[in-house]
Amino acid sequence: MRKWAILFSGIMELIGGIIVYIQPSWIFPVDETSTYIFQLYGLTMSVIGILCIAAYRYYESTPFYKILFLTMMFFHGVITMKTYSLSADSFQWSTEASITHGVMFIFFVVAYMSDIKKDDE
Repeated sequence: MRKWAILFSGIMELIGGIIVYIQPSWIFPVDETSTYIFQLYGLTMSVIGILCIAAYRYYESTPFYKILFLTMMFFHGVITMKTYSLSADSFQWSTEASITHGVMFIFFVVAYMSDIKKDDE
């Protein structure tokens, strides 16, 4: 199940990154000077998405993948908390971003808990 959480996270980040890169004004209030910054942000999101998709493709149950999984779980949890605390004036999609990343965080937690081996196994 961890493998699927990494895939869904990668797809979500890749789609979001492409949207932010191509049309940042759909998500953020943009002027001419900030477009460049949001395009860099979109590029970073896309790279994270590509890395997660590659991790899904070449998944192995090793310590590296466990660290990657926990890092992405932490990432979604932090983004959830940060976007939840924002006002709609500073980020118009704060509620939607909080819900999206919160759902991903819960999916990661459930995947992590379901893959823990029981003591008697």
